Amino acid sequence: MSITSNNTNIQQSSLLNLPIEILLMIIEDRSLQWEDHRNLRRLSSCLFHLTGKQVYRGNNFHAFWYACAHARLDIIADCVEHDAAPTDFKCYRMKSTERNGKLFKLEGKDFKPPRRYYVGYGPGDLLSSGFRKGIFSADQYISAWKWLSENGYDVITHLEGTWHRLFPRIPKSLFEVLSTATDQDRRQDASRVIHFLSSKGLKMPYGGMIRPCMDPKPTGYYPFLYEGYHMSMFEGLLQSPCPPSMLKLYLKEVDDQGLTLKSSLSKLGRDDNAYGRGKMTSVQIILGILFDDIFAPTVSIWKAENPEDMGDIFEAKIALLVEYRGVSDVERRLLEDILGSLRRIEARNRAQGGLEFDRDAVWCWRELCISVSKYILHDTALKERDHSFDPITDESKLHEFYSCREWFPPADLAMARTEVLYEDFIEDSIEDSIEDSIEDSIEDSIEDSIEDSIEYSIEDSIEYYIEDSTDWDKEKAQIDEWAVAEWDKMPLDAWDVVFGP
Repeated sequence: MSITSNNTNIQQSSLLNLPIEILLMIIEDRSLQWEDHRNLRRLSSCLFHLTGKQVYRGNNFHAFWYACAHARLDIIADCVEHDAAPTDFKCYRMKSTERNGKLFKLEGKDFKPPRRYYVGYGPGDLLSSGFRKGIFSADQYISAWKWLSENGYDVITHLEGTWHRLFPRIPKSLFEVLSTATDQDRRQDASRVIHFLSSKGLKMPYGGMIRPCMDPKPTGYYPFLYEGYHMSMFEGLLQSPCPPSMLKLYLKEVDDQGLTLKSSLSKLGRDDNAYGRGKMTSVQIILGILFDDIFAPTVSIWKAENPEDMGDIFEAKIALLVEYRGVSDVERRLLEDILGSLRRIEARNRAQGGLEFDRDAVWCWRELCISVSKYILHDTALKERDHSFDPITDESKLHEFYSCREWFPPADLAMARTEVLYEDFIEDSIEDSIEDSIEDSIEDSIEDSIEDSIEYSIEDSIEYYIEDSTDWDKEKAQIDEWAVAEWDKMPLDAWDVVFGP
């Protein structure tokens, strides 16, 4: 036995030999953290009983918080036994947001946070958070949700932003699991949970979904939809990882209200804005989502098991939109033409035994864009608008597709490919600079040299990159010249452009 183990055993024995009055004073010391009480509880049967109150009721009922976040019904039962599972439970956490210096209440006390404020998470929020992190299965989620619901706990009002909504909603984090799941079983589990909550009367969430941030970040690809991009709910439902059944839930909920996505906003009730107060989906965003799903599995994580999977999923979603009268005739034809481009990409995928970004990206992007060119360049039936400035009126629809003004798709791909080269260039320059600094400073302080190298190499690399690049004004002039032309008539090699060195 080691000296450390001996010392630990001696300390534990000394603690247990203290009079009960001293032990109680230690246990009731307010400076002890919840983890301290939990560790004390493990030392002996005596301390196990003496620390029950502190372990189960301490730190704002931390044990119950833990049990909800891990779907542990056994611990929840222990909390109930120790009267440490209040139905009005909230787990408070800090949020980094300016609140204009206003006073807030927390456990009956006034406080004035300088730049932060507290928000409360209920059992339903904690349960969904644990599932999103992959701590437990769909079966455990459903079992814990049923128990909490049947025993008077609020599992239907979820936190959206900084306050609790008044209506039962499915947590949007569960939909984000569909995008971040690394295997089909995990995705099916998330779908089961969402369908279960829908069967219990919970509605689709407010707002949209956040494009997940991945760690480590992907190399060799710059996504069209950057990480952290805030997708509308409709955009999220059109992602390939999101099964058609999720879109059906959304459309059926609108249909149950006697509405369609083509209903005008004037028909909406005050509380119906979950369906989208004049939500508009850019055709360019849809193409970006599909392109990312093809070439960026490290961003969307979803990867088609068969070449036809993406087309089959998209085709099923078009059928649902038509069935629930969610698209106009022009929008239906637009989506069907996009589907046609996916089928051509599918055929190329099958013929070549796979798709590679360096070899196939330009062809695939051009194929997607050409499929919608007649609606953007030649047909005025599809609404053209500036999403930031064009007003939404009561006559606007619940949802419409639109085209961005002054869109030039070859430049989009060129910029994305340039970002990849730029990041690779900077990374290689930093590595070379660090290696050279280490070799030149063996007799000096290697640590100081490395720090100096890291500090200055990024700046030097950026300056070198800019100086060594092609004339950016000339490139801009080239883009301006292209923009007045009809890009759908440009040959394939004219789309194959990369800026910079």
